[in-house]
Amino acid sequence: MQEQDYITRYQKGDFSAFWALYEEYVDQIFAYVLRKTSDREVAEDLTSQIWMKAMKGLKNFDFQEGASFKSWIYRIASNIVIDYYRSKKEQVNLDEIAEIWISENLASQIDNKDSLTQVLNFLKKLKPIEEEIVILRIWDDLSYKEIAEITWKKEDNCKQIYKRSLEKIQANCSLLLFIMIFFI
Repeated sequence: MQEQDYITRYQKGDFSAFWALYEEYVDQIFAYVLRKTSDREVAEDLTSQIWMKAMKGLKNFDFQEGASFKSWIYRIASNIVIDYYRSKKEQVNLDEIAEIWISENLASQIDNKDSLTQVLNFLKKLKPIEEEIVILRIWDDLSYKEIAEITWKKEDNCKQIYKRSLEKIQANCSLLLFIMIFFI
């Protein structure tokens, strides 16, 4: 069944249709929020807020040309994370995120923590939009179209930002490290 069918069913009162969407995307959204916050408890709380907001907003969701539920839910997640940091006035600690990624997602693929830490430290040097696009493209495996919808930028602009960001990373990290992190 297509996302649009689930949304239409939910808008007509079929609550089980919402759960189908939830089951499809909850892990991806949680992982995204965890990477942004580096705190499992906070990520769980924010993920709950995201899905509550989605549940309320989905009643009025309208499929515009090229819009997707996936992009919409990521945009909600991005905005809630931004609101969280505005209220806390603190920055993401990328070293802590490296610990989470290594222990939960990459331990079986990458033996060298220093390599990952080097890339994450370099990500700190990128502009926030560059970092966001790299994370959405590589770790969340989103299309440029989806990233454009989330960031409110044009698709071609997202491609250029991504390309330039990777060039910066390549210039500052060894080729082997780049291949290990981004293509494994």
